[in-house]
Amino acid sequence: MPIFNPKTVTNFLTYEKEEKVGFLWKKRSEQKKSYKKRYFILCGNILAYFDKKLDKEPLGIIFLDCHIVEMLDDLKMAIRFRGPGELSRSYILKGETAEDIEVSFFRRKPFFVCLRYPGSLI
Repeated sequence: MPIFNPKTVTNFLTYEKEEKVGFLWKKRSEQKKSYKKRYFILCGNILAYFDKKLDKEPLGIIFLDCHIVEMLDDLKMAIRFRGPGELSRSYILKGETAEDIEVSFFRRKPFFVCLRYPGSLI
């Protein structure tokens, strides 16, 4: 079900059971130098991030339908969206431990994410 209204997404995140939650370090692209600590909630195909754990409104929402997830190393993954011009985006997420950035939750929904490891040919 496509969700385009930010208020609808917030309600969806409130009432649906999240699959994975926790803090990760995020930067928007490889050109940016600094990471910002954000609280992430994975719910279905929606990855929402907040400034603080108790915030009501997300700072941003990443729809994983059209994204490619790549493991850069044990603690980092890249989420890339391929689109024309300004629509192309990439996010780099980093965890403090390997469990923080655990990829098993992406494997549970292979229909919306292509998972790539360093050195893979995909």
